[in-house]
Amino acid sequence: MYHQRAVIALLKGANFLSAAEPTGYIWVDTYAKATWFYGATLVSWFGRTELGASYHFVLGGAAAAYLYGFCREVGRGRMLSLIVALVAFFNPVALVQFFSYYNDAALGAFGILLFLSAMLVVRENRLQDRVIFVASAVFAVNVKASGIILVGAAFLYLGLAVLLQTRSFIPVIRKVGLPFAVFCVLGIGVFGFSPYVQNLKNDRHILYPLMGEKAVDIISDNSPFGFPQNNRFHNLFLSLFSKSEDLMIAVSKAEPTLKVPGQVSKREVLEFWRTDLRIGGFGPLFSLALVLTLLSFCVLRLNWKVAGPLTFMIFMAVVVNPHSWWARYSPIIWMFPLIPIISMREFRFKLAWLAPALLVLAMATNIGLLLWSWIHVHAPTNAYLKAAGQSLKGKKLKIYQGIFVTDLLIERLGMEYEKVDKEYYEKNKGRFVDLNIGISYERD
Repeated sequence: MYHQRAVIALLKGANFLSAAEPTGYIWVDTYAKATWFYGATLVSWFGRTELGASYHFVLGGAAAAYLYGFCREVGRGRMLSLIVALVAFFNPVALVQFFSYYNDAALGAFGILLFLSAMLVVRENRLQDRVIFVASAVFAVNVKASGIILVGAAFLYLGLAVLLQTRSFIPVIRKVGLPFAVFCVLGIGVFGFSPYVQNLKNDRHILYPLMGEKAVDIISDNSPFGFPQNNRFHNLFLSLFSKSEDLMIAVSKAEPTLKVPGQVSKREVLEFWRTDLRIGGFGPLFSLALVLTLLSFCVLRLNWKVAGPLTFMIFMAVVVNPHSWWARYSPIIWMFPLIPIISMREFRFKLAWLAPALLVLAMATNIGLLLWSWIHVHAPTNAYLKAAGQSLKGKKLKIYQGIFVTDLLIERLGMEYEKVDKEYYEKNKGRFVDLNIGISYERD
């Protein structure tokens, strides 16, 4: 909702550096803005809205390429490294957001870059890995405020690893303190001036409106029934091992439905036309993948210098995040099943290879099901919108957008329009036709 509103505001000349609240819309004025600046820049250059969302492919590709290189460095073959990189690229959170202005998948990509570069800084101590580490930290917190959780997990690991490696605090200051100082200056003070510094200048919590005395609760009404009362671990378990569906208190009091891992229904698969599925958001086969992951940990001999740090950082990022049950708020969870694949050294017995093989098959099939769902729903919807746009060309339409901002899509369809407010819409609701979410137009 607010992502395109922010891009449109930038295209119209909004200056977030000179004014604390240039749009008057809290979620635009006080949220991190990196992907919005990127999107607005590309839309202004090329005039195509879909190019503004290309950061999904740019960052996802960068993370997958870095992961491929990491796998090769720790002894994986070319084919297995490629498979791991492709599975990471097609993270279900990313897959359903590829052509949207959501930014959760972008944060997930920075999470991969952060965690892997932190490990390589300890293992190899190369300049390029240190640069990637600091740059990923800087941009992670400027994609979403929750990026601070990933940054914190990476810096915590880096500090502990250097301390254990050197048995001295002096190297920790040099190898961790200096990068952290650079991160604070660039990530918070320069690139994060809006919103972080502006929040402090206006006597608000640095993470306002998510924290502080004037914090806005955006989760309770968006949670499934019972989740606000449950603890975070209970909610995470329910989400990971239940049927994939979109449940929220504001719409329904239905509770998640636990299922046998590996059980799949067509209705469940078709839920993945949504960009923010709340329950089972990593796909209908992810619960099976988790079971096979635990089995793989048991039947494989692992390189714990690889598996240990990755497990630690992912664990910390998930445990600290109170809303990790929602897949899009914790996309790094998708990396957990890949740990035994990346770090395996040998099989404990002859048939042990079946566990990682089935794990890769489950994750690949899961991706295939989501791709099918996406194509099944969005291809005909796209064709319908194009046809509707052609049929409505030349007509001056009165359009009600509700809580959505769909200006870019309407303009791309070539429609002439004027916006109407909710009062007008409610008075004439019977005359309005719903073309798409956020586009209801009045019939002649």
